[in-house]
Amino acid sequence: MEVLSEMRDILNKGRYKQIPQLTSSQPMDVTQPFYLAPPTGHGTKRAVLIGINYANHKTGQLKGCHNDCLNMKAYIVKHCGFDEDNIIVLLDDGDHPDPTRANILEAYRTMARVSRSGDAVFCHYSGKCFSKSTPTYKEWQ
Repeated sequence: MEVLSEMRDILNKGRYKQIPQLTSSQPMDVTQPFYLAPPTGHGTKRAVLIGINYANHKTGQLKGCHNDCLNMKAYIVKHCGFDEDNIIVLLDDGDHPDPTRANILEAYRTMARVSRSGDAVFCHYSGKCFSKSTPTYKEWQ
């Protein structure tokens, strides 16, 4: 809860309009410390990081998605004990595998295939959200 509050304060002071949010597939008590992986866990820590800036895309480019992913990668390696060899990064930057639908699904399949009981898997996405009613949804497929 403190992290979200502090992020919101920083963004407000900089006059940014983003509203950071936290979601989880599992119930969580936001009054307790938050860990990406259990601090007492002994399994492998794995991650899939996806950043899409939509370079040369007709629906408009984003500017910070690559930075979001690379900053997240640096953070989880330095502060959370993730090994770079267990992190899949997909960016539309020409240097990393492209974050196509096929590559994203394959990254998730790989995580499911190589993970074992006790492992922790963290998934991060930075980009636009599409739904079936969004005109550009068919382009993404």
